[in-house]
Amino acid sequence: MVSGEWGVGRSLKCPPTPLPGGERPAACHLRQTVRQIERLGPFGEGNARPLLCATDATLAEPPRKIGSGGNHLSLKLEQDGVSFRAVAFGGGEWADELTALKGPIDVAFRPVINTFRGRCNVELHLVDWRTPAAADTL
Repeated sequence: MVSGEWGVGRSLKCPPTPLPGGERPAACHLRQTVRQIERLGPFGEGNARPLLCATDATLAEPPRKIGSGGNHLSLKLEQDGVSFRAVAFGGGEWADELTALKGPIDVAFRPVINTFRGRCNVELHLVDWRTPAAADTL
């Protein structure tokens, strides 16, 4: 479990793991697991969607800006041989910094089921990220 202040983007403390194995998104890529998380809803004020953390994820391909004005970011992350799509809403400003990275990152995210054109896929809504070196300074 990653803990402490996050040095990039919004400053947040990674919460205590809300679910067993919360650090490992490779397990969260399973639709069944995310569907179980969905059963904790409805989410909103007073019942936030669980925030999970993962360490040592790598970029499987360069991030790309999406949305009008490039305000959002689409990423393909990989951890333990499993790749998954992540979207950082409002995270377009992270594109250059993430592209320049040569090593792994730690991420804070909310897993969701994304239904698009009749297909359901697990997607990670990226909330924040940091390099492991930033975690060592905490």
